[in-house]
Amino acid sequence: MKLEHLTNDIPLLMSSGDLQTEITALTCDSRRVTPGTLFFALPGVTADGHRYIPQAVAAGAAAVVLEDPAGIPSSIPSILVASGRQAMALMSASFYGHPTRSLPLVGITGTNGKTTTSYLVEGILNAAHSPAAVLGTISYRFGSTCLEANHTTPESTELQAIFRQLADAGAKSFVMEVSSHSLEQHRVDGCDFNVGVFTNLTRDHLEDRKSTRLNSSHRIR
Repeated sequence: MKLEHLTNDIPLLMSSGDLQTEITALTCDSRRVTPGTLFFALPGVTADGHRYIPQAVAAGAAAVVLEDPAGIPSSIPSILVASGRQAMALMSASFYGHPTRSLPLVGITGTNGKTTTSYLVEGILNAAHSPAAVLGTISYRFGSTCLEANHTTPESTELQAIFRQLADAGAKSFVMEVSSHSLEQHRVDGCDFNVGVFTNLTRDHLEDRKSTRLNSSHRIR
């Protein structure tokens, strides 16, 4: 996919280099960069991804998305954005063909009860002849396809790839547990929710009222 196509849905501040560059993979981990990869340099709590742009370039990165203009490399195209995480989520959805636009998606958030609720919704959808893929704390699964869950809601690059894989495996709907961290970190930006379920809010999350806020880009149809 061309880099230019991936920028259509994001609010970019500036671009440089050839936007016709072919992109073959996405990652925010410089250790996973291979030739043709679009690298997202994300600022973090303990490490700043901008520091690893030279490592990504050396590994064959085709382009970079970044927030700090001081880190723009001269050798490959770059996309400057205000929020690298939001851009990564939206570009990931585009890269994998927007899998949640064509299939119903039920998102479940709250302190407790997400997994139980996901199983109940899965049963309802299956009974309604809309076989459901389930993404949650235990696994990401549909039929004989079962992927180990490293996080309740995976990073956006991984999440959109999983949606695509499960859709290609025959899923006709999605049920997903949505953690408060994933909302804050824009992991589900780019997901088109048909239904949002809020189970409860208990002491575990009272210290962070922002954790219950849905970002405006989480559209519910």
